Amino acid sequence: MAKQNIYDNETFFNEYSKLREREVNANNLFEIPTLYALMPDLEGKEFWILDAEPVSAASTI
Repeated sequence: MAKQNIYDNETFFNEYSKLREREVNANNLFEIPTLYALMPDLEGKEFWILDAEPVSAASTI
């Protein structure tokens, strides 16, 4: 099967994964805080988690 993108390159993917696993990374420094700033206040509210992994029906923050 032909490689579709850079993440199909095993060396690149392994090194990229190491970066993402570090505590200090772009996701934790910029992406997550920005995402939370755009979200409404969810304190005490129930919501559905839409994910490919099986989880409980609802969670409370």
